[in-house]
Amino acid sequence: MILWPHIYTIAWAAVTAILILLPGSQMPDTGGLVGFDKVAHFGVFALLSLLAIIGSYKHKRIANKRFNATFAAVVSCIVYSILLEGAQLLITDSQFDVLDMVANIIGIAGGTIIFLIIYKL
Repeated sequence: MILWPHIYTIAWAAVTAILILLPGSQMPDTGGLVGFDKVAHFGVFALLSLLAIIGSYKHKRIANKRFNATFAAVVSCIVYSILLEGAQLLITDSQFDVLDMVANIIGIAGGTIIFLIIYKL
């Protein structure tokens, strides 16, 4: 099955979409923690990119094209991040935030670095 190596990525992408597209009034109160939102964006997208790259590496059809698989996974995560931030324009009581997008992309880079460290590439 083509999607099987990406099942965790797909599940986490769905959770990510639900969390990011929640209206701001439904988000939990962080008690005034400065930057908690950006740290959350970083963590969510670091895990998403890590899962996407691992899924790409486990995919038998593209396993011999590892650089392309990593590049495709990272670009897909970046595009997904941009689409989710853009979709917030359609949600009531939610807002598009460039800094959230930056935190997402830094998280994607962080997940990629974690993958490289774990797999010693």
